[in-house]
Amino acid sequence: MTDISPIIGSVIAYLGGGAVVILGFSSWLGKLWAKRILYKEIEELKSRYKIIEAEHSIKFASLHSRRADVIAEIYSLLSEVENQSRLLANPLIEPEEPPKTEIYRKTTSLIYKLFETYDKYRIYLTEDTCSKIDEFIQQSRLPLSFFKVINQVNSQDPQRENTKLQQELKDKFMKVWEEVETKVPNAKKAVEIEFRKTLGMIE
Repeated sequence: MTDISPIIGSVIAYLGGGAVVILGFSSWLGKLWAKRILYKEIEELKSRYKIIEAEHSIKFASLHSRRADVIAEIYSLLSEVENQSRLLANPLIEPEEPPKTEIYRKTTSLIYKLFETYDKYRIYLTEDTCSKIDEFIQQSRLPLSFFKVINQVNSQDPQRENTKLQQELKDKFMKVWEEVETKVPNAKKAVEIEFRKTLGMIE
């Protein structure tokens, strides 16, 4: 704002030193200075707000970037777990396929790694996303539990002479396979949708 001191001096000299004039002029001058101080304070507040807004934008962008990294890491593990769980549950054994015991160990290791990573970073995820991941892990563990049952049955009937028991095992195997084939991909899709919501890709 322009310095008004010279103007004030000229006005006083022109009007003279009457008490009424000086009192009125002082009142006007006080209002003028009050406006000037208020204007200055408003400008300072605006400046502070812009700084705070810039800091908030930087923090939000950093958080969003970190959340995207976490989601990418967890989703990669979800895909690996899904593939191994379905492979373990598959009753058919392809010639190039590794032994079921090896698949079991890999699936167990991946599920543990998924849970460990998810538990460490779940603060970045919404409650809905966490519940969907919990459901995915639960469904992915189905073939692991059944694999233990297979080992127990085979230890009791190593020659597989108990036809009734072996048939029950096969029936159960097919049921687990059907459940894993439907529930695991569905659970993964649900997590994917929640991830997209979190990243703002869908409403």
